[in-house]
Amino acid sequence: PLRKIERKGESNLVDRSKTTKNLTPIGRVDPNGFAELLGTEVDEEDVAGEPVGGKAASKATRGSTPSATNSGATANPKTTTTATPKGSVSASGWLSWPKLCWHNALCAVFICLIAVSAGGGAFAYFSHGSDSLLPSIAVPDATALPTERVRAETASAVLRPQYQPSPVEREWARLVAEVDPRECQHAWSNGSRLMARLERDVASSAVFEQSSSFTVGPESQGAALVWPIEPLVSFLRWPAALSPGHTTRAAIMNKSYYQLAPVRAGSRRFLFFDIGASLYSSARAGGDGGSSLRWFRNRYQNLTGSPQPFDHIYAWEGQEYNATVLWDSFPAQVVPFVSYYNVRADARPNAKHNPLRVLTQVARLDDHVVMKLDVDHQATQVALIQQVLGNRRISALIDELFWEHEVAGSAMGCPRLWKGRSGHGWSTMRFDTSQGRGGTLAESYELFGRLRSLGIAAHSWV
Repeated sequence: PLRKIERKGESNLVDRSKTTKNLTPIGRVDPNGFAELLGTEVDEEDVAGEPVGGKAASKATRGSTPSATNSGATANPKTTTTATPKGSVSASGWLSWPKLCWHNALCAVFICLIAVSAGGGAFAYFSHGSDSLLPSIAVPDATALPTERVRAETASAVLRPQYQPSPVEREWARLVAEVDPRECQHAWSNGSRLMARLERDVASSAVFEQSSSFTVGPESQGAALVWPIEPLVSFLRWPAALSPGHTTRAAIMNKSYYQLAPVRAGSRRFLFFDIGASLYSSARAGGDGGSSLRWFRNRYQNLTGSPQPFDHIYAWEGQEYNATVLWDSFPAQVVPFVSYYNVRADARPNAKHNPLRVLTQVARLDDHVVMKLDVDHQATQVALIQQVLGNRRISALIDELFWEHEVAGSAMGCPRLWKGRSGHGWSTMRFDTSQGRGGTLAESYELFGRLRSLGIAAHSWV
C-alpha cells in the first residue's frame, strides 16, 4: 500500500447547511420526517484565509445569509417541500427518507405476505449490481459480501432519494470526459480548456449557485423533500481553487462548499464509519496531520445539536499506534462509543477487516450511516467503492459518503500549481490509468455520479 504522503488539511471550514430554525433532535419526528438542517459554527481553526463564497468573501451564495463576522458568507440551503399527490410517503414521518419502512404493524403483515408468496426471491433486488455510467469498471465478487443475514426490514418498501445533477455539473462531466487528463501541469495551466472553463464558472458564480439536488417522495402523500448537494466540478475540490487569487494550499483544502445531507428524524441509530481514521486529536481537526474523527464529530454536533452525535463510531487505521497514545487521543466521553481497529482495511469480500462486511453485520436500514474513505491506496479504495456499487444491500445502508479519490489528471498531482512543496499532494503517487481501473479524473466523475445515482450523498473528501 502507498504510504500517506501528507495528512489531509482544510481551511475556513463552514457548513453550508446553516439555518436559524429550531433543532429537531435525532429520534424525534418533525413535521417533514427530518431533523432540521443545521450548520456549523466557524471554528477559529477552520479559518485560514480563503473566502467561503465565489467572487469575494463578502458575497453570499444563493440561498445564503451573510455572516455576522468577516469570515465570509455561509450558505443556507433549506430542505424544500413540494406538494405532491397522495402516495406512500407521509409528511408526518410515517415513512422516513432514505431507508423507508411501513408502519410497524403494516410492515409485519407486508413482510409475512412476501415471505409466504415469494420466499427468498423477494430479496434479490438488494444484491444485484448497478448498471449505469461506468460499466467498464469491473465489480469483483461484490455480491460475495454477506447477504444471507437479510433482515425483515430489507423486504419492506425502500425508497431512495433521486439525484438530479445541475447543469454546471453535467457540463463539467462532459468536458472532463472529452479532455480526459492524465497529467496535471498542462491540463490545469493557464489557457487550457479546463482552466478557461473554471475561470468562467467562478467569475459567473455558476459553480456556487447551481447546486445539484436530491429529491425523495415524488409519489408521496403531502410533500416531496428536496435538498441540495455541491455539484461535481473542476478537479473535485473547492470549486474556486486554482482560479485567480486562490492558487494556495488553503484553497485546495477548503471544505466550506460541502452541503451536508439532512439527518433523518426517527433514525434508530446514527453510525459513523471512518476508514483511514488517524488519531482522534492530532493537529487541527481535519487539518494537516489532523483528525478526521474529531472533524466529523464537531460538524455533526452542530448539525444535530447533540454533544454525542454518533451512537457508535467504527474506525480503521493502518498506521500502527501505541495503545496508550491511541486511546489518550480520545476524550473520555467518546471512548464508550468507539470500535477502533488499528489495522489496514481489507478490501477482499468477506475479509475480517473489510469495513463493508462489518457494515452489513451491524447496520440496519433504519440507521443513519455516514462513511469516510481515505486510505491513500487506489486499489483498496476502488475495490471498496466497487462493492458499494455492485451490491444494493450495501449501498442501501449508506446515507452519506466522503471519499478522497486519488487519480491521475487532478491538479492535486502538481503542488506547484497551488504553492505546495515538492512531494506534497499526490505528486509522488502512481496510478493505474487502464480503462475501468478508476485511476483517472474522468472515471472519478463517473464513480461519484454512480454513487449519487444510488441515493448516496457522495462528497469528494480532501
